[in-house]
Amino acid sequence: MKHTRIIGRALALAGVPEHLHSQAQNALEQARSRAQGLALHQLRARLAAKRIARALPWAAETVEDALPACASYGVAPNWGNGVNGDNVPWAEHYQMPDGSVRQVWMLGQPRGGELPAALKEQAEADVNARRLAVVRAGGKWLKAAPCTLPLELDTNPDSLDYQCACQRNYWGHRFFSGGQGQHPRSVKARTAWLRSNGGEREAWARGQPLPEGASLSRWRGQQGRWRAEVLHQGDAWQINAQYQLAGRWQLGWRLGFEIDNAQHAHPRPGFDRRAPVTWSMRPERTKA
Repeated sequence: MKHTRIIGRALALAGVPEHLHSQAQNALEQARSRAQGLALHQLRARLAAKRIARALPWAAETVEDALPACASYGVAPNWGNGVNGDNVPWAEHYQMPDGSVRQVWMLGQPRGGELPAALKEQAEADVNARRLAVVRAGGKWLKAAPCTLPLELDTNPDSLDYQCACQRNYWGHRFFSGGQGQHPRSVKARTAWLRSNGGEREAWARGQPLPEGASLSRWRGQQGRWRAEVLHQGDAWQINAQYQLAGRWQLGWRLGFEIDNAQHAHPRPGFDRRAPVTWSMRPERTKA
């Protein structure tokens, strides 16, 4: 089905006001134009994943910092995301009496789960000790936000830092990379991550900036086998549509700019918050 028909169906099904349809269609056509050649670029990035992972030093946080020539083969330039996975531990930020900000970082843990009991006890004791030291020094709690300090640099497999880091690696098994359970900074874990997400940096570069304070509008609708969601923020529009096939299988479309993925983005210094461009249709299998 042509993208123009999908767009029209989704806008109508979701209940987007008719006076906004032309604005949405123009923005989505712009996204389609920007997305040309992106799939091929991402394929090249993912084929190069192992080569890039081998070339990265242990302390690397992003591809572009360590290998500027390969910057577009990396991932979106946001805190909490990089070459070492997307669930990098956050930190508690404290305002100190001298005006500085100190961070009490958490330790890695399984996505959606808990550390093994003994490891969890050690991790909590470690965080509590560092938090207490900051508070005793006069620190006042500011916020919980992505940690901007380099984390998980310890190369000793017996250290608490190393063991907790391994626990948060949920992606290492992907694409036969052999990185399951390994440290996120290992070559195999980074290979798996870049095989899954390589080239996202280019999608970000072609994306649409989201102005601070711009309101988010969201419409949803369902009829028969069709479901549609439409998002709008600033000059960006996004369509997520699904057509039910059989059982748990469906066709899914993501068209426009990924507003949903950008809502909680925390850009690294020198970058803005933007919705990466997307233009894809693929079969999907819903979770049981």
